[in-house]
Amino acid sequence: MKALRLNRLTVPLVMAMVLAVVLPLMVGNKANAAPGFVTTSGTKFMLDGKPFYVAGTNSHYLGWGTRAEVDSVLGYADASNYNVVRGILHSVTGSLDGTTKPHIWNPASTGDASNMGMHGTYLIYWDTATNTYAFNPSTTNGLGRWDYVIAKAGQLGLKLNIAMMDFWQWAGGTQQINSWYIPGYNGSSHAQRYTFFYSDSRTKQLYKDWVSFVLNRTNSITGVKYKDDPTIFAWDLMNEPEVSSVSLAQGWYQEMASYIKAQGAQQLVTTGSEGFYGGQAGSDPTTEAANVPAIDFQTWHTYPTYHNISPAQVNNLINQHCATAAASGKPVLMQEFAYPARSAAEKVTRSGIYSGWADTIYNNNDCAGWLSWRVEGKVVPPATKPHPQDDNVDPATFIWPPDNGEGFSIYGEPDTSKSQYDPAYQMFATQAARLIAKNGGVLPSSPPPSPPASPSPSPSASPQPPGTVNVDDSVQGTGQNQWNYSGWNHCTACDETAPAVYYNASQSWSLNSGETATMAFNGTQVVYRAVTGSHHGIAAVSIDGGTEVSVDLYAATKTGDVAVWTSPVLSAGNHTLRIRNTGTKNAGASGTVVTLDRAVVTGGSTTSPSPSAPPASPSPQPSTSPPATGFVKGINLNGPAVVIEGNQWVSQTQAQSTGFTVSGGTAHTNTVTPSPLPDAATVDMLHTGLLGTDLGTITMSQTVANGTYQVYVWEMESVQGNTRRFNVTLEGILKASNLGDLALSHWRENGAYTVTVSDGVLNINVTGAYGKPAIMGLAIYRI
Repeated sequence: MKALRLNRLTVPLVMAMVLAVVLPLMVGNKANAAPGFVTTSGTKFMLDGKPFYVAGTNSHYLGWGTRAEVDSVLGYADASNYNVVRGILHSVTGSLDGTTKPHIWNPASTGDASNMGMHGTYLIYWDTATNTYAFNPSTTNGLGRWDYVIAKAGQLGLKLNIAMMDFWQWAGGTQQINSWYIPGYNGSSHAQRYTFFYSDSRTKQLYKDWVSFVLNRTNSITGVKYKDDPTIFAWDLMNEPEVSSVSLAQGWYQEMASYIKAQGAQQLVTTGSEGFYGGQAGSDPTTEAANVPAIDFQTWHTYPTYHNISPAQVNNLINQHCATAAASGKPVLMQEFAYPARSAAEKVTRSGIYSGWADTIYNNNDCAGWLSWRVEGKVVPPATKPHPQDDNVDPATFIWPPDNGEGFSIYGEPDTSKSQYDPAYQMFATQAARLIAKNGGVLPSSPPPSPPASPSPSPSASPQPPGTVNVDDSVQGTGQNQWNYSGWNHCTACDETAPAVYYNASQSWSLNSGETATMAFNGTQVVYRAVTGSHHGIAAVSIDGGTEVSVDLYAATKTGDVAVWTSPVLSAGNHTLRIRNTGTKNAGASGTVVTLDRAVVTGGSTTSPSPSAPPASPSPQPSTSPPATGFVKGINLNGPAVVIEGNQWVSQTQAQSTGFTVSGGTAHTNTVTPSPLPDAATVDMLHTGLLGTDLGTITMSQTVANGTYQVYVWEMESVQGNTRRFNVTLEGILKASNLGDLALSHWRENGAYTVTVSDGVLNINVTGAYGKPAIMGLAIYRI
């Protein structure tokens, strides 16, 4: 579903004959899929041996929204009990000069993200240098932006249904591609609109190259290839492929679905079709299962006002599609649906219509689920600018996006007096909980919907590695993975609307000096995650009664679930984490509150703890041979040793005595007050750094053991605002482009950038793209 739908095809209401013979299971049923991947069994989706009925929504701007916009829309989905969110890989442009191959749409719009303000993002384009198509891998304005979407969805326990491409021209889609090869092409009315892309050898090869490019991308945050990530529930061949004939459509479906599977994709594959009966738009659900065995499940979309049917007739279509599913032996997903509503009264009526459709699906066990069009998140207000500037916009300034005129938007606004309030939001959350209860009674982690916030993204928000145990502050007791409090306060279901939600909607806090929170655990490392704020003070953290480390919980803006301290790597076995209120604060804080949101334990057993072992002793001098996993080294460039995010960083001089080299940068110091103001240690770190030459390269290396690492690069603009941009390369691989471009006094921690080292040396290059590159610090972790 895109911006405006004109001249849509109607849907006949005559019920198709149910197939007489249940077809045998075809290619791609994935009965032996790895844990965490969704499979199929007859008309049902399955997950790890249990039914997986789907309840969720669509979001068209996931791939071009800022990270905070992604946080917002996925947060509302998570709060609504959804288990799947669907998105589309956008966009396709002409040539970057806009003239050699003109754009057939407006990729330069500065509207909000929901209203096609693309923030400068494009995935596929015409390369004038090679005179052919090219793909943009950038994490700033290309496919790499999906790294965060996938990582964030995985962190929230959501699965993604991703369409490889779009048919519609609203963001380029196949119509833009057709225009590259057909002079004078009109994306909305050309005679070859429904044939060319599916039959021309050049476009078919482009599609296969694109599929390979997508599936084999390694996520820069999680280190997992897209094709191997169980967060992705399914791939659509295309969003709403409209084709001139059933035979052309089904032939293309079979060829491309088979190609996706030949690339080793572990996820399900479907068409993304509107599922019209009778051959319209090349669709025929009654023959698709037999003629396209590489497809794992069928899809259909319905918009009664576009398809000239009544809301009541949609119930007939639901049962018709689910009867076809029963006959074909494959699931069917109602993948898009919407009915317009603009006034408060119309929204009440629409909520009842939607509830009736959801009831019909719930009552028919051959119906696999539904995805609405669409729940909105809050967005950067227009006029938006290209990335990376928009990623720095304060989420507190975000707005509800205005509806694009169709009347399909659903907002999670809780205030009934506001125009964005929609009873369908709560209704869908209730229906989702009911449907997902059929999966064995396992609901998503979130409570019924309270509006989530849109936190600014940070590396700490990245998903945890496999085997991680999250111990929420609300889990109390004296056993393993339980919190034992002395004098603390607690709340549950107490999310605040800004800026960030608490983990599991709860938090605990201490108001008095000497109060403690203690947790026994079995593992090799633990992360303390807290709520930071302007009235928060300094906590003392220790492992197994050892030396306490001071952790400053002050931040200018109150934010939940922040990683404030990471332990050193510990010997395998039982340990105890203690957090103590020191009753002290930094000069900028207005109080001494100490908080707890959760702890994250890695590397241990949750059922059979091993005998207690002596704790490891933290060392301010990281070894050049890193631990199995976790923090390796932090380097304060041109500055002294300092504790950052609970980890002991070394000075540049100390680093150079333990395998670190640097060239191409000169020492630079400043006295500018960072904005927003961090803790005192981070201020000290940001006051020193290295400054490169104009368009020059700062070349660094660190000896490490072979393995996979994540690197964070810290920067602050201390000279003149928006006067520099730079790229980061690890092991000769471009990891980030056009960083910098910050306002005066603003700072940022960039990363995580994942790389594999095979020769014992981690090579890091920072190269100016505009002006002189400047960096303040590096942090290296092993994963």
